[in-house]
Amino acid sequence: MFTFSNYYLATSIEDAYLELMKNKKNIILGGTSYLRMSNSHYNCAIDLSHCNLNYIKEEKEYFHIGAMCTLRDLEINLSLNKYFSSVISKSLEFILGVQFRNNATVGGSIFSKYGFSDLIPTLLILDTEVVLFKKGTMSLEEFLETPMNLKDILLEIKIKKDSKRAFYKTVRKSSTDYGILNLALSLDENKKFKISIGNRPGKGILLYNLMNHLNSNLPLNEDILKDFINKISFDDNMRGSKEYRNLLAFNLLNNIFKEELNCY
Repeated sequence: MFTFSNYYLATSIEDAYLELMKNKKNIILGGTSYLRMSNSHYNCAIDLSHCNLNYIKEEKEYFHIGAMCTLRDLEINLSLNKYFSSVISKSLEFILGVQFRNNATVGGSIFSKYGFSDLIPTLLILDTEVVLFKKGTMSLEEFLETPMNLKDILLEIKIKKDSKRAFYKTVRKSSTDYGILNLALSLDENKKFKISIGNRPGKGILLYNLMNHLNSNLPLNEDILKDFINKISFDDNMRGSKEYRNLLAFNLLNNIFKEELNCY
């Protein structure tokens, strides 16, 4: 259980940021769902629930999703799930239960850069940007490389609207457990691939070597795919070994390429 000495209900983003900067042990609260797994103590917990960040807005070129939007909001939004083969909804439906997804927020999931995140690998294969209060707009991939102790506030994410076909695959010991491995793949109208993998158990990454091979129209078969998979960094944790994750990654991608996309 996490604890804190003080609680602050911010009335605006500016107000929240000023409070955040007063002490290095001050923290922004999202849904706090994953914080409950830790034993950390913070000086002041800052609540953004009165800062009007709970929204999904569809505009001409982008979806704008506020940081306080819940995972359940994403999962059931009809406009959002008309795009990208409903991949966002598919990547969220096995995260614990509906009650949990009604509490966990987009901002909390992304800003914390959880290695077990189902959402981050999915957003990586789309054209996703994050909007920070001080550092402004950057790609999700660029944000994932920022320091973990970054003192800023995530305002929203932006997803570019396009006609990508997208796939999400995960393996879990049970339907509501954390994933052992998850991966996502998209293919745009120009036949260009984006492929990501998460729960290695490290944070989600794009598989540039494999993407560059496919996007150069070079041949693909099971042996070539296996060589690319062997270059990915996997590790062990309580849910699976690195060898098991290697096998899962190969089989999940192989099934997409062979059965869904007829690549070989």
